[in-house]
Amino acid sequence: MQAADITVVIPVYNGAAYLAQAVDSVRRQTRLPGRIVLVDDGSTDATPDIAAGLHNDGGQPPVTYL
Repeated sequence: MQAADITVVIPVYNGAAYLAQAVDSVRRQTRLPGRIVLVDDGSTDATPDIAAGLHNDGGQPPVTYL
């Protein structure tokens, strides 16, 4: 199985305090996924801002924010 075959989906709701840590944890795994998808359920905290920053940080694998 290649990295491109794996997608990690992280559901989040008002998880600003932990979102960057969760993405960093995925990026430190020995088998990297092809992408990380953040699925926000209408957060009212700083989650959208943090997710946008993760999307644009150039890290691998890339982050998609929905």
